[in-house]
Amino acid sequence: MERTPWPEEQHGAYFEVPLTKEESQRRIPDRTPEQPPPPYAVEYVRGNLPIVLTVPHGGYISPPSIPSRRKGCLEHDDCSQELARAIYAQMVAYVNNDHDHDHDHNDKPPRPAAEPRFYPHLVVLHLNRLKVDVNRPLDGAVDDPSRDTKAVAAHRAYHGCIEEALRWSVDTWGFAHLFDIHGQSHRQVMEFGFLLSTEHLRSSDEQLDEAAQDFLSKSSLSGMERFCLSAVVRGEKSLGALLQAHGFDSVPSPKYPSTFVEFIKLNYNCEIGTSVRGPLPC
Repeated sequence: MERTPWPEEQHGAYFEVPLTKEESQRRIPDRTPEQPPPPYAVEYVRGNLPIVLTVPHGGYISPPSIPSRRKGCLEHDDCSQELARAIYAQMVAYVNNDHDHDHDHNDKPPRPAAEPRFYPHLVVLHLNRLKVDVNRPLDGAVDDPSRDTKAVAAHRAYHGCIEEALRWSVDTWGFAHLFDIHGQSHRQVMEFGFLLSTEHLRSSDEQLDEAAQDFLSKSSLSGMERFCLSAVVRGEKSLGALLQAHGFDSVPSPKYPSTFVEFIKLNYNCEIGTSVRGPLPC
């Protein structure tokens, strides 16, 4: 896949699906970030860790030349792009012992300058969700695929970048972690989906573990059969427990093992990227 280098030679950064200057200047009113608009619809920061951060609904560009969608969910995920970039920066600081950004680990020796630095992968859609929803299959991502050609190109480029990052991670490390980052407007807690339904999370640990065999056979968690599914998603060493220990209420977690609201039953990015529906073996 041919790529256009980021002009400032930023680590591994590339843009795809060019936008005209007029297109890139059209922003969502009252939701404009401070940085100048990129002249491309899709940004891929290529990394060298088996971690892929994706941002499908944090785009600010809304050019009138691309028809707006009238069907499906149209809501912008506020601050999801900013959150992803903050997570990216903290990951880079932590794994590379950058003490200026890692105040909790100042006792760690600095990494020698000659040692390689490590970065996660980051894939961002800069088009607003009104123009294309890349967390849907193509036939649900735009209203008319035969008409909305630039939106279709952005959808394909976005998923092409994710697939490239996942393939590289699995080929190099033997595994990959995909974090698909969204926003929400209800109770302010961190929500982790794991492709589990609300019914799954509202069941007991015993019921969840009994249902795990079928779930694991369809999920990229299939390599973790030796763990109880309930322990993985809400046990004492789960991701929710880790965030909870640092002061961020999280669902699921030992404190909040179930959801407060209905979880959305679809996450196309995770399903296609990390399950048996995806391009990679589980």
